Amino acid sequence: VDIVRKGEAVNLHICADEVRIEQVLINYLTNALKYSPENKQVIIETEINENQLKLTVTDFGIGIPSEKQKNIFDKFF
Repeated sequence: VDIVRKGEAVNLHICADEVRIEQVLINYLTNALKYSPENKQVIIETEINENQLKLTVTDFGIGIPSEKQKNIFDKFF
């Protein structure tokens, strides 16, 4: 994977299930767009620390109500 960081291309080797990672990223970005229909911007940032890649998506949508946030990693919630 080639990532551009501060104008410099960085080549990373990512060991992961390609289909699953693709599915997660598509779901992540689709939700960011779906739940912020009034906004025209979704910010995608990457950060490289040693041997890890961190991907952050910021949207400006409605968010998750605080009482439901504790369940976001529950299956089928």
